[in-house]
Amino acid sequence: MLELSAYIGHTKQRKKPDISLSGWLEAFVGHYYVSGEGGGNRDFHWLAVYCDPAVDDLTEAVETAPENLVAWVSSGYEWAFVLERHFSIFQAHTADYGMVHIPLSSFEQELLQCACPETLPEPFSGLLWIDDSFLDDETLPFDFQLFSLIDEGVPYLNPRHFSAARLMALTGGAGSWTVRHS
Repeated sequence: MLELSAYIGHTKQRKKPDISLSGWLEAFVGHYYVSGEGGGNRDFHWLAVYCDPAVDDLTEAVETAPENLVAWVSSGYEWAFVLERHFSIFQAHTADYGMVHIPLSSFEQELLQCACPETLPEPFSGLLWIDDSFLDDETLPFDFQLFSLIDEGVPYLNPRHFSAARLMALTGGAGSWTVRHS
């Protein structure tokens, strides 16, 4: 398990790059497509980065297929969740952006944990954190109040284990939820 707070801390002010990530990767590096950048969206969100080294940049576009998704980058270029198979090349291609690169073997597997959600920066402050271990562990007291939220389908993350895909879904503009630590 990777501890999220070890990678995502309070970021300091950095110089904004001269060119957008999509402009750099698509026009100068090649074989990339960055989805979610532009359009005037100033709210925090995640950019999906696709790569296909086999594509002919002059005549073809990189397909936004799941097998081409190599990274999720925060809209302010602070953090990038990157698949391990593409980690070193992506890190080299984005070195000038000063972002923290977080290696993952999968975006779907629950490979992340967060022992101290309250220390995460503002874009993560609206998350609801529920340790739902009481659902499977009979030795723990059953929490009826938390179960009620879970049963209602309120989106949350379990601080003991969650996937990057789930984190992206809940922090990319999916709404604001009251932070609750159990």
